Amino acid sequence: MPAAQCVAEALPLRPRTLDFLTCFNAIHHLDAEAFLDEAASPLRPGGWLFIYTRTPEQNVRTIWGRHFPGFAERETRLLPVTWYQEVIGRHPALRLHGLQVFSHRRASTPEDLSNQVALSHYSTFSFYEPAVLKASLEEFLQRVRSPVVRWADEN
Repeated sequence: MPAAQCVAEALPLRPRTLDFLTCFNAIHHLDAEAFLDEAASPLRPGGWLFIYTRTPEQNVRTIWGRHFPGFAERETRLLPVTWYQEVIGRHPALRLHGLQVFSHRRASTPEDLSNQVALSHYSTFSFYEPAVLKASLEEFLQRVRSPVVRWADEN
């Protein structure tokens, strides 16, 4: 299939043509319910929609949620598991097959973590005023002082 640039809530796909469709770490940037409506159409009967994301509860437990001031509070776009259960549960063309938590062991240096902030690796950093982001980064680096920082991420 050729690549297409489009809006996720208006996919240029023919009905019942796909066996698999994925939304990877992006549903919190969309009108999630409109996306689910749109994503159901191109799936063949028995097709799969795979959504990879993080919940608000998981976000709180990340290195950023635990140690970067205000990170978890500023990220209000993530949807709880109950939202998926309710919305997919009442959708006429979708069925929730299951939920799977993926846990990833991570390691990084404070310098690399600082670069992630500077490059807005997570869009949540765009919710900070520049001076607040700078002060928050300094506090974060004090909290994670170690040549190598280790943690586990969940999605």
